[in-house]
Amino acid sequence: MHPAKDGRVRPLFLTGEEKADLLAFLEALTDDCFLNDPAFADPDLPPLSMPDYCSK
Repeated sequence: MHPAKDGRVRPLFLTGEEKADLLAFLEALTDDCFLNDPAFADPDLPPLSMPDYCSK
C-alpha cells in the first residue's frame, strides 16, 4: 500500500463491460464546445477556434 493512499480506497473489481460503461459515461460528461469556447478562454493565451459542430 502506498503511504499517500487513503486506507478507504478499495478496488472496485469491475468487469470489462462495467469498465467500458463507466468510460462511456465519463466521456459523455466531456463538453468539448464548452472547453473550447473563446468566451471562457484565458485572455493571456492565443484564441482557440470553436469546433464546427458547436453552435451558439
